[in-house]
Amino acid sequence: MALRQSQIKQPAKAILEAEPSGIRWSEVLHRLRASSPETPRNSIRGATFALFRDDPEIVKVSRGFYQLQRFLEGEAAEAETAAELESAVVEVSTGEQTSLRLREQDFYEAFAEWLRDELGEVTEAVALGGALFRTKWGTPDVIGVLKPQAADLIKFEPKIVSAEIKIDPAQPIIAFGQAVAYRLFSHKSYIVVPSTLADP
Repeated sequence: MALRQSQIKQPAKAILEAEPSGIRWSEVLHRLRASSPETPRNSIRGATFALFRDDPEIVKVSRGFYQLQRFLEGEAAEAETAAELESAVVEVSTGEQTSLRLREQDFYEAFAEWLRDELGEVTEAVALGGALFRTKWGTPDVIGVLKPQAADLIKFEPKIVSAEIKIDPAQPIIAFGQAVAYRLFSHKSYIVVPSTLADP
């Protein structure tokens, strides 16, 4: 039996309750559709949109990412703990030699999916790389487009998003130059570099 809008809001809030660190709107929609496949997709989208917009207990942490207000209070302490744990893991793993060889191309598809599904910056994304457009300065590793959806109240012109991925920590300047070149045809350009890169 299809759920009414008022019936959709309660399970949507229950999903947020079960995710103290927050959750993407797209994931909430996916879970609601899975639990009630007979409910129209637009009904679920409209009800959750209204809930996330109007409920003061729900906070929009970033674009497309929501969290209950009460879970935000303890996040600073949790972040510090997570940082300490991460540095401990790094210290343990630095003494070990690994023979794993990674290529830049290994990250194209994963970043395209992250840009589309997790970040919500684009509605479609593909991995390009190489010199498909004759020169590496004109060929982003990942390119995506953000198009208005049928459910969007305000229609907008499509936006192009590109990304340059470098796994060599010695190439941030080249990555920056390429990302700047992509701005000739992109509205936004990302640089993806290893976390081992020094801050300066």
